[in-house]
Amino acid sequence: MSEGKVILGKEEATRKLESIKNILLIGSGKGGVGKSFVASSLALVLSNRKFKTGIIDLDIHGASIPNNLNLKGPLKSTARGLEPKRIGSLKVMSIGFLTGEKPIPLRGGTQKDNLITQFFVLTNWGALDYLVIDLPPGTGDEVLSALSLFGQRARLILVTTPSPNAVSIVSRLAELARIERVQLEGTIVNMSFMVRRESKLYPFGKIVISELERRLQSKVLGEIPLDPRVSSSDLIDLLYCRPNAIQNAMEKIVDTILTKSNSFD
Repeated sequence: MSEGKVILGKEEATRKLESIKNILLIGSGKGGVGKSFVASSLALVLSNRKFKTGIIDLDIHGASIPNNLNLKGPLKSTARGLEPKRIGSLKVMSIGFLTGEKPIPLRGGTQKDNLITQFFVLTNWGALDYLVIDLPPGTGDEVLSALSLFGQRARLILVTTPSPNAVSIVSRLAELARIERVQLEGTIVNMSFMVRRESKLYPFGKIVISELERRLQSKVLGEIPLDPRVSSSDLIDLLYCRPNAIQNAMEKIVDTILTKSNSFD
């Protein structure tokens, strides 16, 4: 791909971003904390509340949104670009729809930057109220490319567990966001506790909210309980078909995000 085409891609991305009111980057700095689960859940709840919502999975080497939402490729291409998969009105895009289970052997930041930019540009998003972006783990090339592409328009939501190791790693992403001047929306604590016989258990340790907020310099948006059904149940069924603690937590988190979004209008 020539340098000229890369520049045109960036310009087209800027034009597409003008049709998107709110961009939420979901990141953790590491894998295994449920970042993609949180991103998928936020997108589903926003869509269910009648917001025009899209979600894009930018994890080049380990896309998981297709599995989370029980979707598969291939994608359709029209004169308007690649057509996202849909769950109701929610528009869903993932590099995994193009690659399936095959690895993507890319080296260096330029190739990854080009792929992320072109994948966003070639998608027919239309007008959106919210675009939820599932960032790759780490703080390497892919994350830097996403922050460069979306960062000036986006707000970053950090996802961690109460584990000290997870908090330590997510703090690096928080610092990177400050360096890149990306606004922090807040932090979601996933797998925060378990409920057994009306008692709360803390398998990863009990988080102290005030200490976490001080360390990350970011308000906690909410806590999501640990529930084995997350790995075995259909996510839509878990969120909508029967009342449960995860559903309640996600609804409250979205309430908080919407309140903060309104303050920016």
